[in-house]
Amino acid sequence: MGTIQLPVESLRAGQLIAENVYSLSTSPIVPANTSVTEEIKEVLLAFSIQKVHILQNDSAVPEAKTEIGELTATREEPSGFELFYKEAVSQHKSEYFKWTAGSKVDLSKMRQLVLAPGDELLKNRSTFLDIHRLSSEADYIHHHAVAVGIIAGALAQRIGFPKGQVQQVMTAGILADSGIAKIDQRIIKKRTALNAADSLAIRQHPVFSFQFVKESPLLKPEMKLAIVQHHERLDGSGYPQGEKTKKISLSSQLIAVADTYHALVCDRTYKKAVTPFQAFEILLNEEFGKFHAQAVDALTGLFSDQLIGRKVRLTDGDCGEVLFIQPASPLRPLIRKDANGTIINLDTDRSLSITDIAD
Repeated sequence: MGTIQLPVESLRAGQLIAENVYSLSTSPIVPANTSVTEEIKEVLLAFSIQKVHILQNDSAVPEAKTEIGELTATREEPSGFELFYKEAVSQHKSEYFKWTAGSKVDLSKMRQLVLAPGDELLKNRSTFLDIHRLSSEADYIHHHAVAVGIIAGALAQRIGFPKGQVQQVMTAGILADSGIAKIDQRIIKKRTALNAADSLAIRQHPVFSFQFVKESPLLKPEMKLAIVQHHERLDGSGYPQGEKTKKISLSSQLIAVADTYHALVCDRTYKKAVTPFQAFEILLNEEFGKFHAQAVDALTGLFSDQLIGRKVRLTDGDCGEVLFIQPASPLRPLIRKDANGTIINLDTDRSLSITDIAD
């Protein structure tokens, strides 16, 4: 079986890409043996890939066609969002190491880096439910930066920010933790509890992040403020200034809620992940009063709106399908149990609750 180079625009659904396709990083944006779909073509064109090598059927080996057909039918292709997301994480990692060596932040590049997966999530919000599953403990810093930008942008869109402002929030979100590159990386990589000096050093990262972007005309002043305030809390318990209530911008709170949620649901070197539902319990109860209600409500709505039709696991060990989201209690929906078909209203039956997504 040979290969032929074809323009991306002329590719047909079902054709197999023969070689890994790369952009600016060492990780392929589309791996070899990926079956062409309209979504894959969109990804290639978004990264300015004009031509790719395609596997060409050899009529002398008819059985190969069957093998390809089987592969195409059974191989689970990565979504457009996943491809963009992984490329963004890979590029963030490369940029981060430049920052630790003293390079300046290329804000234009970071903006484009986060907008590609961010726009995909805004088109298909169901991907939000599984974004934490793409993370890895080893590269948590890079996954976290990309995810915070994407989630914060989705929250901004949900509460009615115009498109340009949504993109500004995404950009601020991915850069909010960039100042961590200016902290002793031995502290960042510690697997044991931080001492007081370590904690104090880490609490300076919003200031360092602000210093990275303060001179750039590409980010509006209110977004630069959001970066430096993304660890402030309404009750004054945050840092670096211990600001309270009205002094803290809504944009910073969108980033703060995205930052807190994603940190909770991902494994980190010093803390294991909780489930998304446990994360909401923490946000709504243990962290009550620290975040703007509008920001928390936006996150709750973004999450719960995607639950209909999904399989969830209950506290009694059974699984069921989410049938209906109740506006007054979005995290306690109507469930049909798999075991016996019983329909349960979790808002009225408080003996049960959802522990995790099961599919």
